[in-house]
Amino acid sequence: MSSVSTQPQFLDGWQDEIIMAIIDADPQAIWDALERSPKSALDCQLQRYIIGGYAFFVFHQRFYITDASRVREVLGTSFAFENEEARTCIADWLTMISAKKGDTLLHLAMRLNGVDNLVKARCAVEILGRGASYEIENCDGELSSMIDPAFQLAWLKELPAWKKRKAAQGNQVRLNEEADQKAQKRKLDRRKHNEQGRREVEERLARVKEAQRVAREEEQEGQRRLAFHRNLDRMLVKLEKREQRQAIENPAWRELWQDIRQIPLRIELWWQKK
Repeated sequence: MSSVSTQPQFLDGWQDEIIMAIIDADPQAIWDALERSPKSALDCQLQRYIIGGYAFFVFHQRFYITDASRVREVLGTSFAFENEEARTCIADWLTMISAKKGDTLLHLAMRLNGVDNLVKARCAVEILGRGASYEIENCDGELSSMIDPAFQLAWLKELPAWKKRKAAQGNQVRLNEEADQKAQKRKLDRRKHNEQGRREVEERLARVKEAQRVAREEEQEGQRRLAFHRNLDRMLVKLEKREQRQAIENPAWRELWQDIRQIPLRIELWWQKK
């Protein structure tokens, strides 16, 4: 059975994004780039090699060279690198700042030229704050703290302030999440309440309809009973008139008439039992 990898997947070229953010001396861009990068990038060390007299660099298995066409001539190939223009610019910058084998992202941030110390320190803090090691040496035994005094500013002043900001942001994120959860709960409660109200209205309407149906049936039943009694009364009137005539002619008719007069009472009792 093949196992499914649970490792996060990162888009190709995230290395370019980090280095370009450092080149631009943009602390927020550095943060964003590191958000989209593996944690191993923090302490990854730059590699520097020479091919055909040309220097090239490797950072986290990604290749950078100042003149790819010359390398293709030396290697006798027409291979084209992905995003070659940007990677050439990065290689040019690494060459310009004299990046060394073993440099980390902190080393590169400290090698920024023409940048205010405060900006440089804030760039370094975005890397330090994530847990990057400041004890890694490059090939010449240099620590990042030895390259530029801006490191002290980053470590002593900017890093504590950065931690407070991130803690506050984390608390705000937590508060926002809690607020979202409460809003979702209120929305769900309203939906349940509305659904319950809708069911209650439907049940009331059903009861009203049932009561109306029963009332109609009772009314119809009453009308049938009334019609029956009216017909019965008319029949009895006719019979009574006939009785009066027959009583004179036939005394036995009076006894028959007494039995007939009990019929409406028995019918009424039967109707009530229905």
